[in-house]
Amino acid sequence: MSVEKNMQMKACVYGFSTYLGVKCSAEAVALEGLHKIQVKPSGGLARRLGRTIIQHSSFAALLKILNKSRSILILRSSSLLLSFIFHRIMRLAHLHIPNLIPFAHASHLQQILVSRLLAYKKLHVTSPQPPPDPTILTFTPFPVYTTGRRHLPSSTSPTGATSTNPHQALNANLPKPLHPIRHLLTPAASLPACAEFHPTLRGGQTTYHGPGQLVIYTILDLQRLRLGPRQHIQLLERSVLDVLASYGVQGAELSQMNPGVWVCTSQPRSPSGPKLPSKKIAAVGVHLRRNISSYGVGLNVTEEPMWFFRQIVACGLEGREATSMVGCGVRFDGKTGDVTMMEVAERFVNAFVSQVNEIGMMRAVDNCAQADDGVQIEEVYNIEERDVLEAIVK
Repeated sequence: MSVEKNMQMKACVYGFSTYLGVKCSAEAVALEGLHKIQVKPSGGLARRLGRTIIQHSSFAALLKILNKSRSILILRSSSLLLSFIFHRIMRLAHLHIPNLIPFAHASHLQQILVSRLLAYKKLHVTSPQPPPDPTILTFTPFPVYTTGRRHLPSSTSPTGATSTNPHQALNANLPKPLHPIRHLLTPAASLPACAEFHPTLRGGQTTYHGPGQLVIYTILDLQRLRLGPRQHIQLLERSVLDVLASYGVQGAELSQMNPGVWVCTSQPRSPSGPKLPSKKIAAVGVHLRRNISSYGVGLNVTEEPMWFFRQIVACGLEGREATSMVGCGVRFDGKTGDVTMMEVAERFVNAFVSQVNEIGMMRAVDNCAQADDGVQIEEVYNIEERDVLEAIVK
């Protein structure tokens, strides 16, 4: 580690040492050639202090230094012995499609990305190549209703796939989409667009996607990120909460009974009165195959989707309404819908990365910093459709 970075590190450590009231010394150890380090903390005190440290503002700056130098931080004091190891440093790809696209095309892109991860998992023992990077796909489709696997016939169960080709197997599990029913699914004669109907393998029931909504698909290897299925859902929901908070949306909350993100848009009629039902602002539904995730979040940005939601029992929840960021008072300065959606997409990706890194830091503290437990995303880079489509040829 350079002298300059070492001084920066010590300045950061001094910042949270003063905050804690505990005098700490810091030592950076290069990761090169080091596979594992055993550090025994002084009981529960070290874990509590460690959690406090990683929540301090100075730690974010320190983390950037450690990631770039690929070093381990060891903190020592009379009552504290902690090590922060981020052995799994990875990058995240973000593919944002700026224009409206057919839902089938977005699904095709997702299937390619999923197939790459599945193929690598099958061959990784003999393959010297690094794994494909996790990817977040963000887009807005033409109007479409989609169903989850609950509504699929039993003959289309994912376990029924027999193809050895992951890409073919993903397609084999789904019936063909239905033709649009124009007179039922078009809100008015002045709106020529109609809504299609597509079955999917995600969890949940019927929902709507279309203009005014940002669809976010996360294609990840949960095993590599050290995430369980439930933790993955919570990660998506909390990332949405962070996005809403960044726009000043009040009353956003999670439900223990129903997945997704909800907003309480009205106050009780009296202080002692019952809480009014929250409205759904983001739906969450995922699919897992060999710990590879697909699908994700539908976040309502404008009021455009509301008419379509009123035509169905969204997510199978009778009497529950939908809302949007605009419906919650958010006003966007962008002159085009693409500017708005791109901004929201970038905020979600940043929130997602922050959530993943926080989980990795917590695990580094709670597990005494065993090298295989610290996961950090150090870089987000943008890709285009052609990058994904070219992967088929390769």
